[in-house]
Amino acid sequence: AVYAGPDAVNAQVDRALADLQCEYIDLMLVHWPVPGKHVAAYNALRECKAAGKVREIGVSNYCIEDYEELRIAGAFGDGDKDKPMCNQIEVNPFLYRKRTLDFFRQEGVHVQAYRGLAQGPKSWSNATLQDGQYRSSFRSWADSWCSRASPTSRRRAPLSAWPRTQTSSPSSFRMGKWRD
Repeated sequence: AVYAGPDAVNAQVDRALADLQCEYIDLMLVHWPVPGKHVAAYNALRECKAAGKVREIGVSNYCIEDYEELRIAGAFGDGDKDKPMCNQIEVNPFLYRKRTLDFFRQEGVHVQAYRGLAQGPKSWSNATLQDGQYRSSFRSWADSWCSRASPTSRRRAPLSAWPRTQTSSPSSFRMGKWRD
């Protein structure tokens, strides 16, 4: 929809509302900062937000410069009322973007990590994960990573509080439900 322009973005929101059979969408993201197109797509989502079709707007795969391009174009509106609620980017132990995370934290934009525990079996053969400190317990590694990656106010329970499985090997790890 981004490539086809603002009308296509609006049509996509309407199609999503119809498919989901709901009155509004809690969060709609501009998936990629397509050069020359993403500001118009973001502004189209601002119109959808003003019309009550979308509650919050977010972005995905935005670096600092893409975010600043939105700001310079005035896409956040008066008083930054339409600033992105989140930026969904790849963040994991092998791609820890401290500068980017710090920037968005200062801006008040939540970062949602995808591939938060890296991607696929190759990641688990990494030497750091195989040394004695982590090999004994995937849970301890995940607890350590999650505690560094998540702001304290957003943490609910450490991984070690989740129900245990028969083994702690990464290939058979299953997440349990959060304990409230």
